[in-house]
Amino acid sequence: MVEFSPIVATTVLDFIDYAAFAVIIMIIYYGIKLVFYRTKEEEEAEKTRVEGTRDWIKGKYEEHKQKETERKTGAEQEAQARERRRLLEPAKGWMIKSEQHAEEGLDSTTPYNASRLRNHISQVKTNVHSAKRIIRVARIHAKGERRDYLEKLGAFVETIEQIVSNNLELNPPKVNTAPTSAQINNIRTHLKNIKIRCSVVIKSIDEFIDEDKMNISGAGIRPSPTPGIRPSPSPGIRP
Repeated sequence: MVEFSPIVATTVLDFIDYAAFAVIIMIIYYGIKLVFYRTKEEEEAEKTRVEGTRDWIKGKYEEHKQKETERKTGAEQEAQARERRRLLEPAKGWMIKSEQHAEEGLDSTTPYNASRLRNHISQVKTNVHSAKRIIRVARIHAKGERRDYLEKLGAFVETIEQIVSNNLELNPPKVNTAPTSAQINNIRTHLKNIKIRCSVVIKSIDEFIDEDKMNISGAGIRPSPTPGIRPSPSPGIRP
């Protein structure tokens, strides 16, 4: 029987231990490499997936941010529209009444009814004056270009009041005196002009309230006398 010296035996055992340790290390290394190692194509695919996920999250965030901005903007616009409506809706109501009385005043000229005509002319002026006063109050609460717009709108409404005062109230038709065709045509011309201007103000108020538009469509309207007839004060109403 062959006997090994203790030195040789110890050396062999140490070698076996080292070899076993090296095998364990290699197993761990290749195990890790097997689990975590990726080819270049796999790395590119993973990079694309990560970037796609990042872009998706960023897009959702931007979408949420935009929706939140739009929501806040919409809420602010609605609040402003409610405030404009609160301030100007009464003025619109007075202008609607003025337009109605101008229309009924036209009806009072055919057949001619001086008493009714006088009443409608008076109502037009009273209602227009009330609308002008409300618009002036709204202007005080407005700022910047809206304040300037309301000042212009109030001035436009005032022209309607001046048409009534200068052309219809000074000498309205007499009850006991038959008016001439020229006088009736003159009255109708001014009432039609007033009716058109009232309609312009009503539309302008609606657009300002609902859309924040600052445009007085038809602001250049002027009284247009009947062709061939010289405008003259209407004869006076007397009870």
